[in-house]
Parts: sequence; C-alpha cells; structure tokens
Amino acid sequence: MIDARTDAHLWAQTYDRDLADVFAIQSEIAKAIADQLQAKLSPNEKKAIEQPPTTDLAAFDLYSRAKSLLLTAEFRGEPDQRKAIELLDEAVKRDPSFFEAYCQLAYAHEQSYAVSGVDHTPARLALAEAALQAATRLRPDAAETHLARAGYLYYGLRDYAGALAQLEIARRALPNDPRLFELTGYILRRRGQKEEGLQNLQRAVELDPRNFSILGQIAHSYQHLGRYPEAIAALDRVLAIGPENAETRAFHAEFYVCWKADTRPLHQTIDTILAQGPEAIASAGDVWFFCALVERDPAAAERALVALGDNPSWAEGVITLSRSFGEGLLARMTKDEARARTAF
Repeated sequence: MIDARTDAHLWAQTYDRDLADVFAIQSEIAKAIADQLQAKLSPNEKKAIEQPPTTDLAAFDLYSRAKSLLLTAEFRGEPDQRKAIELLDEAVKRDPSFFEAYCQLAYAHEQSYAVSGVDHTPARLALAEAALQAATRLRPDAAETHLARAGYLYYGLRDYAGALAQLEIARRALPNDPRLFELTGYILRRRGQKEEGLQNLQRAVELDPRNFSILGQIAHSYQHLGRYPEAIAALDRVLAIGPENAETRAFHAEFYVCWKADTRPLHQTIDTILAQGPEAIASAGDVWFFCALVERDPAAAERALVALGDNPSWAEGVITLSRSFGEGLLARMTKDEARARTAF
C-alpha cells in the first residue's frame, strides 16, 4: 500500500494460498488495510467484509468477467453487453443466492434498454425488473438494493424523484460509492441542473479515476455548457485509458468544430480511422456524417450514412435518430426538397 500523495511505502504482505481460499484472503486483506488506515469498522461493515459474495468460485468468475465487460460496453458496443448478460445469467443459475450478480444483471438489462438503445422493449425492461426483484428478495434492506432500485427507476421508468430518494437511502451506508454520484449527476443534468450534475460527475471520477464512461459523460457535460477546452481535456483522459477507440477519437476532434468551426482535425481523424478499414468507422459513422454536412460534401455524407447503417446509438442528446432522418438532412443540403420531405 502506497500513500499516493508522498509515494511513501506504508504496508505490504504476500499471500500464497489455494485458490479455494480466495474469499478468505480478500476478507483478510480488507481487514489488514482497514487496520493500516486506522479505520473504525462498524459491526455491519465487519460482517460485510467477512461474508463471501458466493460459495461458487465459477459463478464468481462469471460475475467478474461480466463486470469487466460492462465497464467497456459503452465504447465497445452491443456484443460486450450481450455477453455480460449471458455470463450473469449463468452466474445466478449456478448460485441463485448471488446477490451482487442480480444487481449487475439488472444494470446490464437497463443499459440495453435505455442507454445503448439496442433493445428498448417492454420485455427487456421486465428482465431488469425481475433481476431487481431477485436482489430485493435476497437483501431487501441493503444499500446496494436501494442503489439498484435507483438505477431501475432512472434508466427504466424515468422516475427522477423516486431515483433520488433511493440514492439518499443508499448514501447512508455507501457514502463514497462513485455510482451514487454518477447517477445523481445524470439525473440533475437531465433535469436541467447542468452545473450541479457536472459537480456530481466530477466527484464520481475522483472516486473512480479510470472510469472512462464517467469521463466521457463529463466531456459531454462540458460540451453542453460550451466549455470546449475542458471537454477536450476530459476526452484526453479517456484516450489515455483507451487510445484505440474510434468513437472517442472522433468526438475529441468534433469538439474543435463546435469550438472553433475548424473541421481540419476532425477530417484528419476520420481519414485515419477510414484507413484502418471499413469496420473501424462504424462506431464513428455519425461523427463522419456530421463532418460531411458541415463541409457541404454530399458524397462523403452518402458514404457516412452507409457506414452508419441502422446504428441505434446515433443520437442528438438523448434522442435516438434514424437513418431516414440522416437522408432528410442530406437531401436538404443538396436542395432536393421533395426527397427531404419524403425522408422526414
């Protein structure tokens, strides 16, 4: 353990045990760290440290892999999301009392329903609700249950007041959980309280500094406020974590268009992505289309629409756009009013 402020070495210990003891080792390490930090643990905190999340190591492995996939799903897309749900379904099948896996499963279904837009259907929402109900049956009063319910109310039902009330209950036991601040930030931003929303997202990323999903959302918050240098700086941090991500690279360059009406950085970035092959541009097709529109380049706009296909994540703010909307914009640019009216 290192004090990051001074780089001073505080504590170290080697653990050489059988993998079957992994949860006992985790509890031992957590207690040792709490002792080194001179933290006073409540009886409930001690109990939480000592209680293994599951007795099934295979289920825990499935859960851990799913959590990792969900961290990258926003940038890697639907396949990661689908795979995470499959892994979590298998985890709770192996251990129907695996509380944390049900919380993650509810979150994964909510993301598919509301964020990626790949399955915005009543059936998907019902799956999220079923996972939440399973978690509630197992631990009705747990702070994590209230946090999971807040996510369902926000992503699934758009019940902002209800979600905030659940977050306040969760905050009593999880005061430093970054998810509390992240979700609060999204709700306040959606309500038009952009500065307050941004402050909560900044607190979330202080607690979870390598979470590129939150960093990306901070960049969008700065964009909405017209603070482009800070938006670009936030995306610099995202790119330091995942430099290969085409979507982030394209957004980074797009901010220069919004800030300085300069399309050159964006055009160069699009050309670089296109040089990697046709698959690379798929996630940035909407930014390519935007670039073609502002440069008044119908041929490039046509190519971008083909690359965009029926991408459900092409959006203006929280409104998902259709391919026909893009065709209407292109027709307006070429002064073909009849075609534009048909497309719209």
